[in-house]
Amino acid sequence: MVRNLQRIADGARRNRNPPRFLTRYSPIHVRWHSSSRIPGFLLFHWHSVEHIKSLGLDTMLGVSPYGINDFRPGGDFADADWNDFMGGFAPSSSLDELVAYSNQLENWHNNAHMVIGDTLGVDLMNAATNVFLREFWNLHFFINQRFENELKSYAEANHSELTSASSIVQHIESLHHRYVSTI
Repeated sequence: MVRNLQRIADGARRNRNPPRFLTRYSPIHVRWHSSSRIPGFLLFHWHSVEHIKSLGLDTMLGVSPYGINDFRPGGDFADADWNDFMGGFAPSSSLDELVAYSNQLENWHNNAHMVIGDTLGVDLMNAATNVFLREFWNLHFFINQRFENELKSYAEANHSELTSASSIVQHIESLHHRYVSTI
């Protein structure tokens, strides 16, 4: 799956056609949601966001990541209350804690898709089409920021030499195979 994402990003770059990535990404996104689930939720979407950024699609789409306050009481999407779903998580200091965080964040994310879609009147529930919407990426960039914070907490507790999200992801994917499908 990760190699497929890289291949379609390379093709879009080679053809100087960044939107081609989204067209090719859509069926991969559907397939991931319907069957493969490897890598896990946070790793799959982290790679996806990294490709969106590297191709400049975030600028083209006008991505502006949501913030935690958008999902708290008084925020635009308060019905996806961050405090109720995610407020009790301590920083992850182990891979098992990253797995628990991933599971909880994925559950929150599913609700957030519905709340954002209902609030803004967009269909964020269709995995084939939501990838073309700025709102989808606003949410996933927000999720990526939260994931990168958790990765840094994990690395600080276990591998202080790993300082970037990219190096931590590479470490997990190359040395901790059994966790790749669950993070």
